[in-house]
Amino acid sequence: MKQFIDFEECVNAINTLENVVLFFTASWCGPCKVMYPIVEKLEDKLPMCHFFKIDVDDDKTEYIVQHFEVSSMPTFFFIKNKEVQNKLSGANKVQFSEYLKMLLLETPESQEESQEETQEETQEETQEETQEEIQTQEHYNLLETNDYDKKIDNVPMGSNNTDLNFSLVDDF
Repeated sequence: MKQFIDFEECVNAINTLENVVLFFTASWCGPCKVMYPIVEKLEDKLPMCHFFKIDVDDDKTEYIVQHFEVSSMPTFFFIKNKEVQNKLSGANKVQFSEYLKMLLLETPESQEESQEETQEETQEETQEETQEEIQTQEHYNLLETNDYDKKIDNVPMGSNNTDLNFSLVDDF
């Protein structure tokens, strides 16, 4: 993970890179030691995100620390297109993950993936609705002909309250 010492270098990265996570850390900080390997693994897995470490123990980083008003360790800044989206103080892995997802959510790659997923979901929903319409029509056809013995397994069960109860239980 690249480490910033110089403020201008830090500003340059923020101004030129789309997704930046600044990780303010200290050698004496236990929670920082917990988060460091997590951030390192994410750096390898997320090439569209740029992680930078700022060690507050180093006197050369004092101006960066003051500029970002960092007062506790670890502190993370999630920056997208030159704007701070979120700030996290502490080693809250769940919140870190949520902020990172939010940061990366609107990248062009994820927008394309999201659009493809939405199209697939829409197609599946349309197919399900068509199947339901066919089953409902078959049910009405059976009622009209009084031929109840044929295809009785295709009768929609939506009016039966037990189906609703089972679906709620299945969710847990």
